[in-house]
Amino acid sequence: PGVVAAGDVVLLPTPAGPVRTPLWTNALDQGKAAAMTLLVPESGPAYQARPYFWTEQFGLSIKVCGTIPGETSPVVVTGDRAGRALVLQWSSGGVPVAAATVNHRMPVARLRRLATAEPTLSPQ
Repeated sequence: PGVVAAGDVVLLPTPAGPVRTPLWTNALDQGKAAAMTLLVPESGPAYQARPYFWTEQFGLSIKVCGTIPGETSPVVVTGDRAGRALVLQWSSGGVPVAAATVNHRMPVARLRRLATAEPTLSPQ
């Protein structure tokens, strides 16, 4: 009681077991929820992980929506790996569960739809 955590040390329960999400966007959201829980315990919001993050690394701009399953490889929806600009989609059991863009200008709303609602698109 009276202890909260935020950032890289946090493990969140999932159906597949505890998951660590060491991303600065999650750390910010977790920090806000932790502070509210300590300051106003009766009204502190429950932390809800956002299945979205973006980063820029080694000349690549990467955006990811959803939880990438470790057991499957992505399908290239558009673009190509050699050109270093593409859209990827992961499925689990035939259901889309994650999508990512690499150096591609796709609105986040469209990326979220690719990650959750649309059937897997044919590879290009």
